[in-house]
Amino acid sequence: MKRLLLLVILLLTQIRPGFSQIEFVKGYVLLNNGDTLYGEIDKSNYIRNSMQCNFRKEEGGEITTYFPNQIEGYRFINGKYYVSKKVPVDNDTIYVFLEYLINGKLNVFYCKNAPGSNHYYISNDTLPIVELEFSKDLKYNDGRMYYSGSEKAKGLLIYYTLDCPEMKERISHLETPNSRQLIQLSKYYQHQMYNDQRYIVYEKNAKPQLAILVSGGPYYFLRTLKTEDYQLSPNQQTTQPEDYARSGYSGRISFLFNLPEVNERIFLGVGYSWIIPEKNSFYRGLNISINYIHPKQNFSPYGSLGIDFNTIGLTYQGGIKYQKYKFSALAFAELNTKIPLIPYGLAARLALMYGF
Repeated sequence: MKRLLLLVILLLTQIRPGFSQIEFVKGYVLLNNGDTLYGEIDKSNYIRNSMQCNFRKEEGGEITTYFPNQIEGYRFINGKYYVSKKVPVDNDTIYVFLEYLINGKLNVFYCKNAPGSNHYYISNDTLPIVELEFSKDLKYNDGRMYYSGSEKAKGLLIYYTLDCPEMKERISHLETPNSRQLIQLSKYYQHQMYNDQRYIVYEKNAKPQLAILVSGGPYYFLRTLKTEDYQLSPNQQTTQPEDYARSGYSGRISFLFNLPEVNERIFLGVGYSWIIPEKNSFYRGLNISINYIHPKQNFSPYGSLGIDFNTIGLTYQGGIKYQKYKFSALAFAELNTKIPLIPYGLAARLALMYGF
């Protein structure tokens, strides 16, 4: 069993962890001359989407990269819509792809150009595009806490909707908005001023995702076990360390939860894990993990970092995932450590996952 376990782990470590980070989906490119190119567009992540558009006419075809100063925009079929806009940056202006959230009397755009860096822009029929700057510096005034950049952004929103006095009250309660809040603000403005619903919401509200993952496989202990390291099953008697086996089997069932608006590839997992040595013992306990699971079909990398409350230790997992529709098959290696980072177990796992 030890040889089989080491062979599987060796094979997994030879696979490049980021071998397929590009994900193409159906979409089209809007050229400056008015033509439209239909095919597939890479939707890897928000940051890359704001800087470039990787397009191909069909699967396996040649990839053409378009930059914001070369096209009017691009859109994923039944998905996000990006437009090329010239926006002020410091003392200059540059072209970027902005995600079009809502097209109406008050247009709202979004851009993410770095991890944790969210930028929102507005425009209307008569005024140019401008960024709503919300800084992270906390201020206090009359017992109220607010972000220092909030007042400037509120002033811009009030100015761009000056013809609607009712907007001032709504805007005054805005602190650090998200896409949904700004879309609702734009819709309210249109309803109040024009009493119509002739706007287009391009932003797609991604629903929270749930999944269940069941895994199992051979296990090898890297060091001699001690009874105080584990919670023993109720019917188990204390046994001398030398009586314990060096190998066995392990498994886990996990329930995974994801908020796509935060990060569509990071899942929080809560699970129940167990280790069954070849003699004498049965170890089990709660496990909480953070999992990297790419939503693309076919092959993609998989990784996980967890806390095992059975041993008060850490679990590290890395491998590959093959997905077809809502079903996925995974193969990965797992390293178990006692805090602080003392290795005690190694596992090779096969797993099945179903996304709801």
